[in-house]
Amino acid sequence: MQNGWEEVFSLLREKKHTEAFSIYTEQVIPQYDAAMTVLDEINTEISTAAQRYYAESETRKTGTFLFSVLSAVLVLGTTTFLSIQLTRSITKPIQQLCQAANTASHGILEIDIAYDAKDELGELANAIKNMVDFLSRITLDLQQNLGAMAKGDFTWRTKAKESYIGEFAPLLEAMEQMRRDISQTLLQIDMVA
Repeated sequence: MQNGWEEVFSLLREKKHTEAFSIYTEQVIPQYDAAMTVLDEINTEISTAAQRYYAESETRKTGTFLFSVLSAVLVLGTTTFLSIQLTRSITKPIQQLCQAANTASHGILEIDIAYDAKDELGELANAIKNMVDFLSRITLDLQQNLGAMAKGDFTWRTKAKESYIGEFAPLLEAMEQMRRDISQTLLQIDMVA
């Protein structure tokens, strides 16, 4: 990404705005698309886990049904009732988590996950909440930073530096470099003028 930004700034210094925009759209924007690909991969993993949990619930339901057939009528009624409740208690949260993950994978980061149990699904719900919060912080910071630069404010600094970790660290570095380079270019233009 650094080479793409350097090339964009070099072209901007040479007043080749069209070429700079082309490099920006061909190299920088695909990195944003890569982030969306990561969300799709997370969605796929969550869907796979949801299908596995659903299959397990179906297996439990079948086992419970076979046991109920061999039991007395009273045990049959009680077991059937419990099986239905168990299935609902597993599938409903899974469906909610799948819906939340699908929503996030489409770029809508304002999701509400109400599931808050102390089990594996609760851990999955918390992981999705943390992921969405993380992506929301990065997205908001990028919007504010780019918005400020678009308005000519190159003094703006990130308010979420700690969020730019892992694969997101180069985004912050590139944003800072772009701000410095554009500021320097404008300063040089001002000095020449």
